[in-house]
Amino acid sequence: MIRAGSDGFAVRMILADLAAEAKRPDAARFEFLLANSFDPTMVEPLQALYDLDHREKRETQALDWLRKIVRLDQHDRKAYRLLLEGLIVTGQFAEAKTLGEAAMFVDVENYAVHSLYATALSRTGDHSKAIFELESALLCEPKPPEAATLHARLAQEHLTLRNAAKAKAEQAEALRLDGAGEPKRALECPVVERVVYAPPTQLASQRHRKCSTLPPPEKSVGRCSPRLLSRPMRAATTTP
Repeated sequence: MIRAGSDGFAVRMILADLAAEAKRPDAARFEFLLANSFDPTMVEPLQALYDLDHREKRETQALDWLRKIVRLDQHDRKAYRLLLEGLIVTGQFAEAKTLGEAAMFVDVENYAVHSLYATALSRTGDHSKAIFELESALLCEPKPPEAATLHARLAQEHLTLRNAAKAKAEQAEALRLDGAGEPKRALECPVVERVVYAPPTQLASQRHRKCSTLPPPEKSVGRCSPRLLSRPMRAATTTP
């Protein structure tokens, strides 16, 4: 293809896919980078580069690819969720707090996003807002084990704010839902299911992905109440 004079984004993506299928990650990375240089507005090379670096545990670079993805496609719920989780896991709570508000509005019906945002708020000292987000997560009606963890975290936040009565009530609800003592995950950062981006198979029609084509993991989604969905919506923005 290249010898015949045909070079460009589509050619490099095909060569990258062939290299990936042949288990040649360095060659695939080279081709994805070239594809990105031909058309920096396309998210597919960035998604593939994220996958490569995440698999090889290059988390710093992987997070950089996710930052670029959410700047290009502000409706990519999966990218927001993965970036928010990655920032929290690596202790970058200030950036996670900034990103969390945008991620929450992009994926308002996902209890895990509210929970992750609450973690960022709590770790940056904004406990009142963390409580609000944890309560919002519960309005998404997660399954009992996840709900138990959320109530346990609410108890912690209320204790921090010296609301002993509310903390006791949340603890009781956590124990009731857990059914076997204190929830084991109460002190843990909620982890969202890791989902990798598959290299695209159809290049011409994939310029920007829609929310409907990238649903969050089934286990992370609950049904939000009308109260939560009535929150004012605004354009999602991220810091450069």
